[in-house]
Amino acid sequence: MTENIVGREIEARLITIALITKEHVAFIGEPGISKSELARNAANLINANVFVTTVTPDTRPEEILGHLDIPSLRRGRYKHITKRRLPEAEIALLDEVFNANSLVLKALLTLINERIIDTGYASYPAPLRTLICASNQGPSDKELMSFYDRILLRYFPDAVPKYLWGDLLRVTWEKEFSRKKKKEPIITISDLDKLYGMLESVDVSKVSDRLISLFEVFERQKLHMVDRRKGKILKIVAANALLNGRMEAREEDLMVLSYMSLNSKEAFEYVTKTLAAELQVPSWYMREITNVSKSISFSLLRAGKGLLTPSDVDFLKKDLETAKNRVNDMKLKCENEEVNACARRVINAIEIISSSPDGLTQECINKASAALTEQNKEHEDVA
Repeated sequence: MTENIVGREIEARLITIALITKEHVAFIGEPGISKSELARNAANLINANVFVTTVTPDTRPEEILGHLDIPSLRRGRYKHITKRRLPEAEIALLDEVFNANSLVLKALLTLINERIIDTGYASYPAPLRTLICASNQGPSDKELMSFYDRILLRYFPDAVPKYLWGDLLRVTWEKEFSRKKKKEPIITISDLDKLYGMLESVDVSKVSDRLISLFEVFERQKLHMVDRRKGKILKIVAANALLNGRMEAREEDLMVLSYMSLNSKEAFEYVTKTLAAELQVPSWYMREITNVSKSISFSLLRAGKGLLTPSDVDFLKKDLETAKNRVNDMKLKCENEEVNACARRVINAIEIISSSPDGLTQECINKASAALTEQNKEHEDVA
């Protein structure tokens, strides 16, 4: 799914979980960060009926549900021409979905809630498995919020970090001048149904009590989750365990709660940090510390090539102070020794750079880079 797309592994995993669990997923973020491309890749990889459209405030229900069949209407039958439209789709991508007007939203609400198409004159079952939504911004009024609440999985992707900029340039260049070849399907709806059937065999008994404790933590912090969403969490936890090759859920699988709880990016980040602290998940801390490490390594590489100006170095040192505080905070919150060892190495590298009286000399760059290389290797071993 992420072939020829840089830095979108979390988004791909969420789409996969949505497909296995028959749930819906929304990606909300700035334009140009591959939200729609990723969803289209997913649709192309599944041998299924797919519907893709971009929603505008002027989009009419018939553009999604299908236009009225006039000959049938003359014979007294109210029917839509649904070929290649949402009523026949098993996978759907609605880009800029929060531009939808009230008529479109009304039709979509019944569809994603009950898998029923309601035309206003007739209703019938729909085969939709997963709706993938993409938008540059979240919902802005109560009507849109009602629709948004039915989308179980949500993520707020950022632009790729700077250490991936080189990969981004390379991949974009290659895509621009290569012949675009449609991806061949590698999985069917029947395959997904088999995976769905495996979910009930995943043992979630060891995480249920911990999940209830987390509900209490969030309620105390005034972070309320409606009963409908609470009830579906174990299904998502089971899917995450299954994707990790396990038939038993562990506490680390409860990190998926961050993709199901709240409505804004700020709330998402807060919930994620709270879960990491509560669950003490080493892989999450390791990933965050490694992202800091790779960002510093990127700057050191450019410094070694003589590409940083004195002004750039000043900005780097200010950023490093912030990074040091962040990594030190994670080290204090996580009791895992491997995580703490990696945190110490990153902090050591930052201190080498910050304490160098002559700025970023080659000797300073070499020492700091050596510490960070060791840390990145440690992360790979733990992963």
